[in-house]
Amino acid sequence: MKINDTARIYRLQAYQNAERAREDKGAAAASGQRDGVTISAEALEISRGEDHAVRAERVAAVKESIQNGTYQVDLQKVAEKLYESFMR
Repeated sequence: MKINDTARIYRLQAYQNAERAREDKGAAAASGQRDGVTISAEALEISRGEDHAVRAERVAAVKESIQNGTYQVDLQKVAEKLYESFMR
């Protein structure tokens, strides 16, 4: 004889979780929340501060060095930037 039918408990929990998700979705819709994208002030400053012709020139030079196989990645700088982004 089986006293505790765990399959029933799991089905009940799945149902309850689905109900909570529906309620959360309804609350978000009722409050008028929408998905959106924001651009940081730093990104805006970078995009405004650099002349597009100079940037296009730099991009072309990087593309050429990648195609030639001469592009070198500064691993120290990559590691520093990763560390900075994770520590924020």
